[in-house]
Amino acid sequence: MAVQKVAAFTVIFHIEDDHMPVVLKLYERVIIGRQSPNMQEKLDVDLNDYRAAEHGISRIHATLEHTEQGILLTDLGSRNGTFHNGDKLSPFDPQILHHGDHVRLGKLNLRVEIQEGINDNRILVSRVKSQTGKLEETMVFQRV
Repeated sequence: MAVQKVAAFTVIFHIEDDHMPVVLKLYERVIIGRQSPNMQEKLDVDLNDYRAAEHGISRIHATLEHTEQGILLTDLGSRNGTFHNGDKLSPFDPQILHHGDHVRLGKLNLRVEIQEGINDNRILVSRVKSQTGKLEETMVFQRV
């Protein structure tokens, strides 16, 4: 029996006024929001480093999911909404993301860059080093 490699997408969120994008190696569904100390489960993408509370990002705000149709963005009933190219998403009504799209989570503006490739079965969440060199951080989430 041959092992088939899964095509992955790399989704890069370029965040307004920040030189450190969020980079996701996406094979399945990830949850985006802001982590709080009383949450039992860890989020896949925690936006606290981007002043998530100030921007009105909910604890469990939205999902990104790799499907046969492409990459789907879904609002999870967030308080301040998820916007795709200026249009507010209805909760739990997924929209397909495309390269160059604009997404707004609450008041946080993001520009989407999508790259397609084949890789292993990890989800990689990373932040590149800032231009000032003050912060460098990488997180890897292994799906078993």
